Amino acid sequence: MLNLIPTQPRLALALLLVSTLLLAAAGVYGGYWLTAAWYRPRLEAAEAKAKALEDAYLTLAGITQRQNEAITALHADTERRRLAGMAAQAQARAQAQPHLDQAAAFQGLSLPPGSDPCHTAQQWVDEALQRERSQ
Repeated sequence: MLNLIPTQPRLALALLLVSTLLLAAAGVYGGYWLTAAWYRPRLEAAEAKAKALEDAYLTLAGITQRQNEAITALHADTERRRLAGMAAQAQARAQAQPHLDQAAAFQGLSLPPGSDPCHTAQQWVDEALQRERSQ
């Protein structure tokens, strides 16, 4: 019969220590391998998703930047058109002022008593046209 219990306590302690270390090393390696096998596909999927999200963010950031530039250009164009419109309006008022003065003069005239309003208005218009043509 084989005696498996050593008679020397130091040798038994050394064998116990070596076997414990080998068992612990095997457990650590096996745990690492199982953990890596479990998490590697999930990590790769998460990295791919993060890359896709980063690409989408960069695309949206570029689109937003172009939109902001377009809005800024629209604001500048609006201001330019507003100023041009104000200038055109002032010019139109200046050009219309003589005609408005003439219209006010015609409206301020009173008809002679007993005269035909249409005939009198025709005479006033004819006189105004003759004055205008003579200038």
